[in-house]
Amino acid sequence: MFFDSFFIDNNYNTTNYGKISKFLEPFLECGFGLICSANQIRYLHPNVFSFLHNIITFKATDTRDIAVLKNQMNLQELQGTGYYSSKRNNTYQINYLMNMRENEVIIKRSDIYQPFPGVVDLNELKGIEPLQYEKILIYMEKQGYKLKLAERRITEKAKKTLFEKDLGLYIDFIDEIINFLNAVKTVDKVGGLYRQKLKSELSKFIASKASKKVKNKKQISELRDDLFHILVKHGYLIETHPNKAGGSESIRTCYEVGSKYNEALNDYFQTEGDYLPNVSVDIIEGNSDSDSNILDYFRKETKKEIINQEKFDEILLEQCSKMLWKLYQMYSANNKNEFEKSLKIGENFIKDFLINLHQSYLLKNDISIPEINDPEIFFNHLAKNNLFPLTKDELREYFKKSKEIISNTTDIEKTAKNLHDLLFEFYTKFQSYIS
Repeated sequence: MFFDSFFIDNNYNTTNYGKISKFLEPFLECGFGLICSANQIRYLHPNVFSFLHNIITFKATDTRDIAVLKNQMNLQELQGTGYYSSKRNNTYQINYLMNMRENEVIIKRSDIYQPFPGVVDLNELKGIEPLQYEKILIYMEKQGYKLKLAERRITEKAKKTLFEKDLGLYIDFIDEIINFLNAVKTVDKVGGLYRQKLKSELSKFIASKASKKVKNKKQISELRDDLFHILVKHGYLIETHPNKAGGSESIRTCYEVGSKYNEALNDYFQTEGDYLPNVSVDIIEGNSDSDSNILDYFRKETKKEIINQEKFDEILLEQCSKMLWKLYQMYSANNKNEFEKSLKIGENFIKDFLINLHQSYLLKNDISIPEINDPEIFFNHLAKNNLFPLTKDELREYFKKSKEIISNTTDIEKTAKNLHDLLFEFYTKFQSYIS
């Protein structure tokens, strides 16, 4: 599927057109060789062939596969003399391709322009035992690649969240769906959220990204309808009706946010904490030092009107308890010499804490100020009103130091213990603040 021509070129994936180069070029730059096996070569995207310079084909009979092979292997342009016409030049090579025996092949090498036939000893190939997995790990570790650790990380990242399972092809709209459902949740108890009204609001949230993926307003409307259908089908939006209604009264169906949303949101933050684009808390990345203009509103109001300090302190205490549990797990893993496990627990420690703190407050409180949904404004406001023990710069510094420690791969034991010490220092800042 990764190199499938239709998958890359269809309307919803035009932004992925360049992913072939993005995926393959780093391997080539590091000296890796590439072997690609394709039962139906016609499905490979044309860009793939710029990375595959040697082609070996067995018998082919499908005209679509033959058309690709003919062009890629120069079967229509035999060099040399002795043929009578261009017609014969094409004909006998294609006929040969279609009538080869089981062990016969045609080979096109990068250093030889003209393709040539060959014979493969399949019995000898079948008798070759593959390199054992443990030997592969040992060999690659000598080359500087810790495959076992990388494999576990990739496997964990590949786990699908509830959002990904339910949204399917529309996975790119996760951020827009989260923001949309957050907005609906703040007003769904008021009522009047009819299907058409919600669809209209959903259009506003997805308009910018949808216009880059599809061609016209009709397709944007169809995309929006598909998304709305998914939200209703999987219980993110559930039907509700006014409390008062006569027996003969006709009532329009309203909607409210279902419990499935909270379940999916928690699952998403736990599984994809390092991935979230719009809730990755920009303050720790340091992209901008300028405050949002929206903060002018906060300066005019008291901190209690914006954030309920009592509720916030309760959530902060809860998140600090979670930090302490993670620190204990790291300490225990280090004592057992399970340093990779310790690093895995600590690699997203700070970012997960900040994301969970922000999202827990949104989920557990009725937020009347929509701008509080913005994590940067949220943390800016906490720092400016002494509701938070660290400044923006201090947060950045802790985040920067943790990344620098993790980048040291020469001594994994020292790295794991240094990371634990730094994160424990980070934790004590908050523990001292709330005690």
